[in-house]
Amino acid sequence: MEKPEPNHASLHNLINKQSLLLLAGITIYQRGAHYQQLGAVLDLCNHQHNLTATVAGSDYKEYQVQLWNAEGKLASACSCPMGQKSVPCKHVVAAGLAWLHQQDKSQPGRWG
Repeated sequence: MEKPEPNHASLHNLINKQSLLLLAGITIYQRGAHYQQLGAVLDLCNHQHNLTATVAGSDYKEYQVQLWNAEGKLASACSCPMGQKSVPCKHVVAAGLAWLHQQDKSQPGRWG
């Protein structure tokens, strides 16, 4: 995975359910939501300007995920086979949804 160019705009403005749905499409979004609900996101780290995660795959491998701001748009990368083809995957969606869930828990009354 290539390291993203830093962009100082907040991920809070970019990562939401709608942006993840637009990024991945309905089928991949639903698979990612299922992964998130199963607890497949093993590690989630919000760095200064990007989000990284380790997500368990269906083949018992762990994949590395990144989400970042690319000139005002949500961009992503994953070390899984789909991610290697630069296609947004269920692991990216699961990581994004896990981050949203984490934000909701830390900010009572916030809707995701």
